[in-house]
Amino acid sequence: MDSMPAAHIINVGNLQTVSVREWVTQCYACFDRVPSFVNVEKKVEQRKYFPFYDYEYCLDVQRQQEICPQITPLQEGLQEAAAWYLSHENEVNKKPYPAYIDDNLV
Repeated sequence: MDSMPAAHIINVGNLQTVSVREWVTQCYACFDRVPSFVNVEKKVEQRKYFPFYDYEYCLDVQRQQEICPQITPLQEGLQEAAAWYLSHENEVNKKPYPAYIDDNLV
């Protein structure tokens, strides 16, 4: 039995590009909520309130499309992730980002 797959996918994502604001809005929609946004103007280490500050958001998913052309639409995938979260919430290691934002940035 061959233990290595014939093809590899490096980046996993959707072809649709969305802004961080759009992504957050769609995540909130999974819980029937609407986010409110606050611009951060203080000079604070970004890593303390936003976990992906140095992450490239636009991924090349061409290889993924070649290997697996059928993809789950973004909103459907977010809904599935939200449902998983709700049934496993006590297993998630949450970081206190909202409290940090309230105490230091708002």
